[in-house]
Amino acid sequence: QWKGESRSINIVTVPKSEIANLHFTYPSGKITTSDQCVSAGAIVGINAQYFDNSTGGTGLARDFLKIDGVVATPGTDGRSSTFAGGAFVITDGVAEIKSVAGNEGARDLTDKNVMVCGPLLINNGEYAYLSQNTTHNTDPHPRTAVAITENGSVLLVTIDGRFPGQAVGMSTPLMQEFFTLLGAKYALNLDGGGSTTMYIKGKGFVNHGSDGSNWNNPKERKVNSIIYLK
Repeated sequence: QWKGESRSINIVTVPKSEIANLHFTYPSGKITTSDQCVSAGAIVGINAQYFDNSTGGTGLARDFLKIDGVVATPGTDGRSSTFAGGAFVITDGVAEIKSVAGNEGARDLTDKNVMVCGPLLINNGEYAYLSQNTTHNTDPHPRTAVAITENGSVLLVTIDGRFPGQAVGMSTPLMQEFFTLLGAKYALNLDGGGSTTMYIKGKGFVNHGSDGSNWNNPKERKVNSIIYLK
């Protein structure tokens, strides 16, 4: 219970010493987070970027992604800060979350691994700007996010939602407050909704995917990219 509502939240802390073992994936199509994690031999993984999930769509990520120095996708120009306002980057075992001016700005980053998403929630301990003109921010939804604490640890987080009485989800302004309680110096929202998934080796799909028909029947959506720890 928090803020008078039932919550279902999973948090994995990746210590600074293990950040070199964090990786991104970019398969050629949509594959569940669990299946991607099993294929990669992952200990834990979460879904990551927004992707084209429309009927007959490409299934490919909409935003800039670089893996081990190689650009996997350049992303689309003109994306708003709500969807492409930040980048989770990893270079030589150091993780950062950076403010970016969409995919256009992210292409100039020299980091070896760059994943653009949004909105940026917390930037150097300060709440980032969040547009109040979109229900993506103002309404409670299932959420996936990544954060970095003061000591350099990475937090992988899923917040279940759309199950009244069990898990209501969060708006992005409420996420800012929540991540501050977790001690996050930086935080970035990732793709959420029915995509929100956390996998843990030996346990499998551990959260309650909102694509399922009810709380007791969670369903995992096929997604494009993931963040995983090996």
